Amino acid sequence: MGDHYQSLVPKNVSSNDVAAFAERGTQFLIAREIVLPDSTDCILGDGGGYPPGPASDSVVQEPQRYSHYKTLKTNGVQVIAKRTFFYGWTDFPIQCPKCGADHKSHHYVWGDAVDQWYHGDDGALLRCTACGNATRVTEWEYRGQVAFGDLGFTFWNWPVLREDFVAEFSLMMQRGVASLCGKI
Repeated sequence: MGDHYQSLVPKNVSSNDVAAFAERGTQFLIAREIVLPDSTDCILGDGGGYPPGPASDSVVQEPQRYSHYKTLKTNGVQVIAKRTFFYGWTDFPIQCPKCGADHKSHHYVWGDAVDQWYHGDDGALLRCTACGNATRVTEWEYRGQVAFGDLGFTFWNWPVLREDFVAEFSLMMQRGVASLCGKI
């Protein structure tokens, strides 16, 4: 079993703008009735989330097949308004931006750089073992389910979000949006 999630992570939201963008995204979801306006205990972790609203099926793939998501205890949208390393399925490859060398995430030591970034060091460096170049950890190419950000919207146990909804959300946020899925 386990719990599935899909996170939408707006790109390039500065720490100064997080509150405004979190409010914009939340109000968009509420106004469209994708979520209900009152926060409840419907997410994993601390704080509350927003349960599915009457229009939630309009933004997911195969809503009839997966309609049970609305009855689950963990089924809300969590607004994460703090610096977070968002990830989905594990074992994603990463690539040096200088030489293009591929590294498997589970074989490559990058945890220290991610930890430094998480604790506020925007210049945290990751050194390539192939060419020796040190580049900011956020500038490496992560092919797969990874996003660095100060804001994210995590949909717990919802069916896969429709691509047109993700595009509309991105347009409304006036930012590109990373979309990633995972299971815990």
